[in-house]
Amino acid sequence: MTYKPISQLLYDERACKIIFELVTTGCGPTQFGHAEDSELGYLTLWEKYGSGSTRHIHIMHDGLIEHYYGDQLEPLGNIFELVDQIRMLGYSA
Repeated sequence: MTYKPISQLLYDERACKIIFELVTTGCGPTQFGHAEDSELGYLTLWEKYGSGSTRHIHIMHDGLIEHYYGDQLEPLGNIFELVDQIRMLGYSA
């Protein structure tokens, strides 16, 4: 299988929602909001939140993934499941 570069996730809202839901499972009510590109070399998936707190998932173009709630780094859960999901969606670092 030929994989698309992870940077192309920016244009695939369906895939971003699936990844966001997988990473945030068990984190309480969340709602995927937006994907944006950063000049620093990563995509940010973030949620819509009525309060001042936000949840962000940074996906670096080299494959590193970080999950933040506010300014706190959060665990990613089963990283193998996440990698499998990203590859099933047709993407790889």
